[in-house]
Amino acid sequence: MPFLYHIKSALFQGDTIYPLNQLRERSPEVYARQRRKYVGREALMERRVPLLDKLWNDVVHLAPVHPYCIRAAFLAAGANPDGLQGGPADTWVQIPAAHIAHLPAVYFTFNSFKHAPPVEVIEPAPEDFSWFSAADYRELPDVEPATIASNRERIALGMPPLLLTRTLHVLVDGAINIAGLPVVSWHELPAGHPSGDRTREE
Repeated sequence: MPFLYHIKSALFQGDTIYPLNQLRERSPEVYARQRRKYVGREALMERRVPLLDKLWNDVVHLAPVHPYCIRAAFLAAGANPDGLQGGPADTWVQIPAAHIAHLPAVYFTFNSFKHAPPVEVIEPAPEDFSWFSAADYRELPDVEPATIASNRERIALGMPPLLLTRTLHVLVDGAINIAGLPVVSWHELPAGHPSGDRTREE
């Protein structure tokens, strides 16, 4: 069964993942912490997502790769996974693709600038977005090498690394009910997972 993943912070309460903009009123403390990720990238918060025609933070951002791989890629880039601007990312909700099949969603591929030099805000091309299908979705076995390369460049330039830049995202238009869904750690790789351990390879 293919899954998607979303950070479950220590401040998380309830059974629903809301888009960041909805947290401004629902949970100001969480909103303020998560907004730190956009310091220096405030223009991104005004971007509209093609196809969905929603603001960047009117949608929920999901990762299509196991959190262990995300952490390993962060370490391989020389980044500190415990120093994220939005707070710790140790714990993630594991969401079956079928669980969001009723919600409009798109893929964001980064293809038009996957290997471009890092800058704070890059305007993606319309073709970087396509409709998500839960029936056709396949979980990625690992983070894109371009993610590691971009974060290495960012660190060298004195820029903060980004958790999953240059790797496919799934952007969901709507809140996601996660009652009863499992929680996974980004310190543990499931048995039989196709990814190797990047912290040993690099």
